[in-house]
Amino acid sequence: ASTGQTRYAAHSSTRSIRSKIQIVASSVTERDQLICLDLHEHRVLTTEQLYELHFRSIQRARARLAQLYELGVIWRTRPRTHLGSLPWHYILDEMGAMIVAESLGIDQREVGYRSDQKRTLIDNQRLRHTRAANGFFTRLIRATRSAESPVRIAQWHGEAWCARRWQLHVRP
Repeated sequence: ASTGQTRYAAHSSTRSIRSKIQIVASSVTERDQLICLDLHEHRVLTTEQLYELHFRSIQRARARLAQLYELGVIWRTRPRTHLGSLPWHYILDEMGAMIVAESLGIDQREVGYRSDQKRTLIDNQRLRHTRAANGFFTRLIRATRSAESPVRIAQWHGEAWCARRWQLHVRP
């Protein structure tokens, strides 16, 4: 009897996962894919930073990020400090890792997503540095997107890309 129950539970679980993937796939936009790619590249981004990269209003950013969180595309938390809570910090969740793998044409294992490491990224001693470096990048992008800006960012490579590209030769 337990073997039958195990098969039923596995089949039910697989059906549930397929259903969730279909729901996510039908609602993911090009911008959502770009958000996932940015989270893959920069590891952790705040609401403000994602707004600076991808949205015209902070309200729309908050609303869409909440939807992506509910869909399991991204994960969020508000780290605490001795001064209180910080803003929402986002990282990829399992569905987001699938989106990145599909977008880059790579195996999902190559994305490096592990659900047991979500807190590790947030609790990392380098979080403050990561947030500051990402903030510089996102403010720069936001400033050059305005119609009045005489300059544009043609290409930006973050720390992770540079580390992959130059491996031991240059340390970002």
